[in-house]
Amino acid sequence: MRISLATPMQEIGTLAAALGSVPVAKGVPPVKIGGMATHTKELKAGDAFVALRGARRNGKDFVLEALARGAVAVLT
Repeated sequence: MRISLATPMQEIGTLAAALGSVPVAKGVPPVKIGGMATHTKELKAGDAFVALRGARRNGKDFVLEALARGAVAVLT
């Protein structure tokens, strides 16, 4: 599933705070997020990849592929 945002979302730090978590890396420059995708085949450059655990596969196994496809953030 992919969610396209009409306007780029706030910085990743704001997104992480809204989700009740914190960014993994400190001092990361501001990043705008154009959408969110749970499948690498639907991901577009500028999206955040949401690595969900499924019945057969774990989204964490696809993080490198998501980054290669242009993901600007990964949520695990």
